[in-house]
Amino acid sequence: MKKKKLKKGNEGITLVALVVTIVVLLILAGISLNLVLGQNGIISRAQEARDKTAQAKVNTEKSNKCINRWNGSIRKRKRRRKWKQWRK
Repeated sequence: MKKKKLKKGNEGITLVALVVTIVVLLILAGISLNLVLGQNGIISRAQEARDKTAQAKVNTEKSNKCINRWNGSIRKRKRRRKWKQWRK
């Protein structure tokens, strides 16, 4: 049986390449976490948007109530005018 000689260049991944790969992945993970969880991250902006949407909904409901009251008073005035005209 003949033993096969391994070439020096084809022994596999070196420890340096493995460490460099792990460091690059850790850097990318840190950047991603900062973008998601940071002070101006995606989650913070989503919470701010939720709060603004809730406030806008409350403001819209208030203005609708005001408009409905105003429209109701106009309808009452029109009915009164029609009633007065009918009584004449």
